[in-house]
Amino acid sequence: MAEAQELLLQLQKDNRDGRLRKQELEELVRGLEAESESLTARLQDLSERERSLQRRRSQAARALCGEAREAARERAERVRGRLEAVEQRKRDLKQLELVEAKHAMQAEALRQELQGKVMEAAAALDASRGGLEQLWALGALQTLLLLPLGVLALPLLYLALVNPSALRRGLARPGSDAALRRLRYTLAPLLELRPRGLLPA
Repeated sequence: MAEAQELLLQLQKDNRDGRLRKQELEELVRGLEAESESLTARLQDLSERERSLQRRRSQAARALCGEAREAARERAERVRGRLEAVEQRKRDLKQLELVEAKHAMQAEALRQELQGKVMEAAAALDASRGGLEQLWALGALQTLLLLPLGVLALPLLYLALVNPSALRRGLARPGSDAALRRLRYTLAPLLELRPRGLLPA
């Protein structure tokens, strides 16, 4: 009888220990489930952050690509504008050189013609010293000398009307000094007539 009672007590104790063990296991399971839910929520949050970062990275890459294309387009436009300006300047300079060459040829021809006419007029004036004949010869000589000057200025007047910017650039070039020297050389015979009163001051 005592053994049966002792066995019953032992069974009751084991039963209590089993219930306690079961409670501990249930609490452990609940803790693991809560931790699993927390880890799942964190994993979802990390996944959402990763997708957000990927979207931002993609947007930044597109923005940088667009800015790079815009910068390249602007550089290309600037280079094209500079090339067009250089080509236009070359055309202007070539046109001015052609005008200067034509002007030089006309100036040389006029110089030779004027030199001959000056010599003839000077000889005629030396031969006839007075009266109406001298006045008529003086007026005719002045008219004769001023007309070629007008013809000589026609190319420059034409260039000033057609392309004034090219004329200004041409006058600023070193070659324009040579053109001025040729013009002074051409007008040298005329300047010799000023002391004689054959040409207006």
